[in-house]
Amino acid sequence: MRETHDEGKAVRKTTKRNAAAKIDMSKMPLDFDNYVPGLLNQVNNKLSADGIKVYGNKFGIGLADWRVLAYVGMAETGTGAEISFILGMDKAVVSRSLSVLIKKDLAYRRHNTGALVEVSLTPKGVEFYNEVIEVSLAREKALLHGFSAAERATVIDLLHRMNKNMPRVRRAADELS
Repeated sequence: MRETHDEGKAVRKTTKRNAAAKIDMSKMPLDFDNYVPGLLNQVNNKLSADGIKVYGNKFGIGLADWRVLAYVGMAETGTGAEISFILGMDKAVVSRSLSVLIKKDLAYRRHNTGALVEVSLTPKGVEFYNEVIEVSLAREKALLHGFSAAERATVIDLLHRMNKNMPRVRRAADELS
């Protein structure tokens, strides 16, 4: 990449292959060391990639399966829609994970009086949850190594606040169109 000037504006050609494409450098470029969505993605991607290996190799389940199992273990019961909404996961992914957990006899479907189907952990699922949660909490502790209790509380507060802002984030792109 090389920097050029076009009509008094600093611009950067993006690639040799597409020399006509230019980035307007008069707009603030992304600084990946300070761009919050980028940093959140970096941490999430690394944590998820490691989680896939850990949960897959050690326990024979996928990361999505663990997330669903953890929710049901914490909440004691839940519907696919609830799990999807609370965890921010695609309903199809939740459905596949529930099928995996049921097939492994870690969860079972309880039919409610309405059209909703609730899922709960089996005794085997509760035992499995208790094993996996130890690893999950150890990973959290390692992630927050060097953080004081107050910093941990601040991080949690900030993440909850960001989560509450997600409807605004979704609307932001629409407002620019």
